[in-house]
Amino acid sequence: MANVDDSADRVHLPTARRLEMARREGKVARSSDLTTAVVLLSGLAAIYLLLGHFFEGFTLFTEISWEGLAAGPLTLATISELARRLIFSALQVLLPLLAVLLLAGVSASILQVGFRWTPSVIAPNLERLDPIAGFTRILSKRSSVRLLFGSAKLLVVGAILYEGVRKLLIGSDEGQVVSLVSVEPSHAVAMGGAAFLDLAVRLAIALLLLATLDWFFQRYQHQKDLMMTSRELREELRDIDGDPAIKQRRAQLHRKLVGGQIRSAIGDARVLILSPGRCAIALDFDLAEGGTPKVLFKGRGHIAEQMRELAVARGVSTVSDVTLAESLHSSTEVGEEIPREFYQPVAEIIGFVQGLHKQPKIATERGGAR
Repeated sequence: MANVDDSADRVHLPTARRLEMARREGKVARSSDLTTAVVLLSGLAAIYLLLGHFFEGFTLFTEISWEGLAAGPLTLATISELARRLIFSALQVLLPLLAVLLLAGVSASILQVGFRWTPSVIAPNLERLDPIAGFTRILSKRSSVRLLFGSAKLLVVGAILYEGVRKLLIGSDEGQVVSLVSVEPSHAVAMGGAAFLDLAVRLAIALLLLATLDWFFQRYQHQKDLMMTSRELREELRDIDGDPAIKQRRAQLHRKLVGGQIRSAIGDARVLILSPGRCAIALDFDLAEGGTPKVLFKGRGHIAEQMRELAVARGVSTVSDVTLAESLHSSTEVGEEIPREFYQPVAEIIGFVQGLHKQPKIATERGGAR
């Protein structure tokens, strides 16, 4: 039962985390046919642009060969020198082309999947030698599509080759025979070269179109392979965001901790300055010692409302001053003394509160538009 196909239950798109994990394992949507087609087209373009360079290199290679053979008797030293010069000459000719091919191949791969070093892909894996798994891969949908694309490529290549050879041997006009053996050798070489280049370009373009279709299929199949069941999605979200039960417990503990801090702060506070519905600042001061008022606690939203309710319940004076409350909330931290620029407005509030200190509950609007 462990091998039951659950593809019908995989209805959820893969998460970003699942895609990233697959990427780390080397599982990406990549078309090798597209890379091959890009390399082929780039190589043909390089050959066309570097024809003069290749001709000069071939001429130099031929001259070196004849000079070496005509220099005298062949010895081990002369053969070694000749081989060195020939290799150096060949490299001078081929290195630009090889560089273009390498750059095209790397660029095509990077554009498809980006750059990432995944040594696990080339590491030995005994599971790849499993005959049952290999047989399953052979009969898979992916292999069937690959076979279909391979057959299409053979048909396209065969058709283009047939048409190219037919035009070369018979000509574009029906009944007009243009045999290569019936023309001058130089003309035959030119005709053959032009026909070969035209044929190669047609093949490369056709393969590029087929490879583009293959790339879209690889992307579709890659996403389908990573589709998730509802259970996998829940487990994935749990791994990303944490267990909901644990998160709820943490939230409860946080609320309990904050609630305890609020009760302690309000119990020690002498006045609560409010911006109704927005924020609250609990202050403590000692006029006898002449100390600077200190922020015991501050909060916004429901915390500010909880502070107000506790202050009213415990008989702590509350004063509504929108501007002062907002300024103190944004410029002070819990445990800090108020900044010097707030001494005057806070002193006015302290004087106001001291004048009413005999009243257990004060809910006064004061300086709301300060």
